[in-house]
Amino acid sequence: MDEVRPTSIQDPAARLKRVEELLARVQPGDVVTADHAGAAGSDGGHVRVCVGRDDTGRPLFAQAKQQSAEVVAEGATDANWLNEDAIYILRPNTPRVQAP
Repeated sequence: MDEVRPTSIQDPAARLKRVEELLARVQPGDVVTADHAGAAGSDGGHVRVCVGRDDTGRPLFAQAKQQSAEVVAEGATDANWLNEDAIYILRPNTPRVQAP
């Protein structure tokens, strides 16, 4: 659906803008994955499932925590999005309306 490689964008303002654009496209049901910075074989990254938006427009993500599951709002400056090697939005396939 969309992807960005934040660490490849050198200008901090442009990096923030691009991550904000990506997160603005996230819809409920989307899966967002992040590849953490570092060598292959590091802890990998994280996966989020969007369940809606908060009052300020930030995506609400379901997250598995060590003790329990939570729903957390995460904007571009939250959750270290700006320092990820890559962020991807995956959207479930939806049936298309048949032409008449």
